[in-house]
Amino acid sequence: MSPFSASQCNGPCIGPRLAVQHRQVFCQTLDGITLASEQCSALPRPVSTQNCWSEACNVHWRVSLWTLCTATCGSYGFQSRRVECVHTRTNKAVPDHLCSWGPRPANWQRCNITPCENTECRDTTRYCEKVKQLKLCQLNQFKSRCCGTCGKA
Repeated sequence: MSPFSASQCNGPCIGPRLAVQHRQVFCQTLDGITLASEQCSALPRPVSTQNCWSEACNVHWRVSLWTLCTATCGSYGFQSRRVECVHTRTNKAVPDHLCSWGPRPANWQRCNITPCENTECRDTTRYCEKVKQLKLCQLNQFKSRCCGTCGKA
């Protein structure tokens, strides 16, 4: 039989459905008087740490689909997705630290990093109408990405 109670498996998660629990081990007399650990050195020391099964650790990272890329070409495009730790059985979100035993998937990445063609002026982001409405076309960083829309009268 395990020296720890199975109902007390509430340590940090270290894997899917797996946690680690700790307890303090003292050297003491049968009356409960604590002694120096050297006085117990001839006795086998009970374990102070062990792995245990925990339903709270029955979790995994869930990711949504990537959003559309913010650019059609060039080096400014990025896309994002939602990443959350969820309970496998209930599929409900739980605190991220419960999934920290596994690497967290990326929640953003660069996209459409192919060079834009210089022969014709084309918008390289889908926000160009908003850029023009906000009168940002005179700024070079917006003018170069929205040259099609900004060039229209």
